[in-house]
Amino acid sequence: MRKLTQGLERHLGAQALLILLVAWPALAFTGRESWSGSFARAAVFTAVGTAVLAFDRRRDSKAAGLSEDDAADLDRRLRHGEIPRRRRERVAMYRLLVHRRHRMRHAWIALPALAVGIATALAVIVKGAVGAGLFLLAVLVCVTAVGAWGSHRQLTRLRRLEESLVREREREREREQARERQRARARVHASAGA
Repeated sequence: MRKLTQGLERHLGAQALLILLVAWPALAFTGRESWSGSFARAAVFTAVGTAVLAFDRRRDSKAAGLSEDDAADLDRRLRHGEIPRRRRERVAMYRLLVHRRHRMRHAWIALPALAVGIATALAVIVKGAVGAGLFLLAVLVCVTAVGAWGSHRQLTRLRRLEESLVREREREREREQARERQRARARVHASAGA
């Protein structure tokens, strides 16, 4: 199962196919369209979703300084809190982590979307459908609360991982300094013996 998940994370084509296979029957059963009409709508949704994922992946790979496949692997490790063993991968993960935290702090699109939702709910209430408007407001409050909680949780996880990466970098620096001191002692010892 883990290999299947990793394969899906790595290949956008497989993700697109999965989205299409889930969205097509869902649209066909819930809508009043034919199977071909629902397939066309599902294909459009899939194309838009895949384009967003590809754009996001490209930005992440640029920020980390890796290929898109390597950035996908690093993203999986980042989500699971795994610290890479190789120094180059740790540096790339740190870059990706900083990029993610920056993006999360500047997610300004959520506020206008929330304002539009509240305005819509108030317009529905003014039109006379008080129950529907209050329901929409309740849904907006719940979605906002869950989003804020999830964002806080992810920022906390990213902060902990960043601290772990910084500690690992400090340990590596200390080991390198100890090796340098050992080499210097060996040179001094060798020159004294000569």
